Amino acid sequence: MDEILRRAATSDIDDLMAIETASYSEPFTREVFLQFLKDPSCICVLAQHNEHVVGYALVAINLELSQLLSIAVQPDRRSTGIARRLLAGVMDYCRSAGAENMRLEVRSANHAARRLYEAMGFSLIGIRAKYYGNDDALVMRAQLQLED
Repeated sequence: MDEILRRAATSDIDDLMAIETASYSEPFTREVFLQFLKDPSCICVLAQHNEHVVGYALVAINLELSQLLSIAVQPDRRSTGIARRLLAGVMDYCRSAGAENMRLEVRSANHAARRLYEAMGFSLIGIRAKYYGNDDALVMRAQLQLED
């Protein structure tokens, strides 16, 4: 593991947008991403390798529920464990902030992401039919806090 994880700042926007647009067919706009970075209920953690941003995870926290809004890794750095480390990092952050659960939506056709989420303790709680055009969104949730 050569990457360091750190909280993103607005000065990282160009690097974040480069990964966002390389990763999604309908990426967040620069303005929307900047709003997330400035929102106190959101945190964006990035993975940095040799001064280069190689991935990020963006979450929103609302009381006991956190929502993974986006996670992406630079295309040439995928399948190296970066997404797993980013997801573990934001799950730990949300847990320490008092969130009890984390929720996310993933394209049903994104098998690699689904395997990662299942390995990290997420389970299917619903389906949004045709949410991504012709592709369904799978709604998944992981428990972050231990039950008493």
